[in-house]
Amino acid sequence: MLTEMLILFAVSSAIITACTMGSIFRYSDKSVVFAYFFLFGLSAVMLSFFISAFFSRAKTAVAVGTLSFLGAYVPYYTVNDPAVPLVWKMMASLLSPTAFALGTVNFADYERAHVGLRWTNVWQASSGVNFLVCLLMMVLDMFLYCSLGLYFDKILSREDGVWHTWNFLVTRILWIRDKTFANNTGRLDDKQHNEVPGIKKRWTGQVVCEPAIEAISLDMKQQELDGRCIQVRNLHKVYMTREGKHCAVNSLEVTLYENQILALLGHNGAGKSTTISMLAGLLPPTSGDALVFGKNITTNMYTTITFPYLSCLLEDSLYVVCYL
Repeated sequence: MLTEMLILFAVSSAIITACTMGSIFRYSDKSVVFAYFFLFGLSAVMLSFFISAFFSRAKTAVAVGTLSFLGAYVPYYTVNDPAVPLVWKMMASLLSPTAFALGTVNFADYERAHVGLRWTNVWQASSGVNFLVCLLMMVLDMFLYCSLGLYFDKILSREDGVWHTWNFLVTRILWIRDKTFANNTGRLDDKQHNEVPGIKKRWTGQVVCEPAIEAISLDMKQQELDGRCIQVRNLHKVYMTREGKHCAVNSLEVTLYENQILALLGHNGAGKSTTISMLAGLLPPTSGDALVFGKNITTNMYTTITFPYLSCLLEDSLYVVCYL
């Protein structure tokens, strides 16, 4: 997705540069014009991503996002004055549309002087605006919006009940230190694998009876070592409801081997669909983890597996077989 987006904006910026090189930006360096539009396009996408993190409905996000994007130009009319200090212009440039608009001041001044903006003079201020600062602020905005968007997307509540606490970054770092999954080797750590000898302590702290587990063969054991199976360890899923926490999957432990068929049996609400959704990477687990043929479901699931819909959302005639 990131590669496609970069290619899309690179092509769009090149087309804009080609269309304006003989008229609007006649004297400016074409690479400067390209970088100007390219960085603004990326920062605009990141701004849209940041705004979308606050909404769960697409129509609401589009309406509010459009108004917010247009409103982000308003500070330009306040700081576009040579008497305004540079620090205030930098503060206003935290909104990428304002940084983009301030850059037009430099283009206008240098084009009017038949000099044009070039990499040798982008650091020279004109009309109280420094074009290099505008470019750097758009780069900063791009990373800032992306970071904030990812953060708020994690902590804000969702309809499916998936969210984290505001300090999840700190707890996540502490948890990673003690994590026993060997992602690079494509198999689970022996300590984690042998954690369930016969009696298992569940999420609620209660002790349950011994599970009926068939002894595995040497070939199955070799599949685990080679990462040619699906290993699920302590997979747990909790939804937040109005009544409180609802446990959909309670510390699931199972290993699925090649040439076998999986059947999940249970009543409505037993967690069958939730389990499949977590294994397919559609839902993040509350705790625990799983390896699908050596691919971790929380990090690199989409490199090997996808989840086809009954019909393609983009093309009506494209069904499951064609999709695969």
